[in-house]
Amino acid sequence: MSRLFLLPSCLLLFIWISTLVSAAPATCSFSCPSADENGYGLITSPYATSYDGPYSIFDCVYAKPGATTPPHTCSYYKSNGLHALGTRTSSACPKQAATCSEDHPPQFSAPEKVETPPWIGPGNDLLYWKEHHPGSPTPS
Repeated sequence: MSRLFLLPSCLLLFIWISTLVSAAPATCSFSCPSADENGYGLITSPYATSYDGPYSIFDCVYAKPGATTPPHTCSYYKSNGLHALGTRTSSACPKQAATCSEDHPPQFSAPEKVETPPWIGPGNDLLYWKEHHPGSPTPS
């Protein structure tokens, strides 16, 4: 009797999880500028926070081609495209994220990254500190 109950429950759980994974990303309001203030190009980084993730920000990572200096990250709020976290102290970061439009197709440092929602797995304290960095402005 209990096996008959488990089969439909497992099937429903599988269907629900597959819809979460295969859901198409929402259209964007803002995306990464193609270059920073120094003229360094946008690069893909496995550690960048993606636009499609569960966070209120997204990261744009810039580096000089062939340089030995480490890349730098610029973070922006999804809601208004303004600097997030400590980005406003970096003079190399563009003042605002680019607006998504037909003329400017969206581009990100982590376009294909599948992120784990913060309520699954460890790292919730790191998420909290990233989202509530001391001195960071709240999105408006």
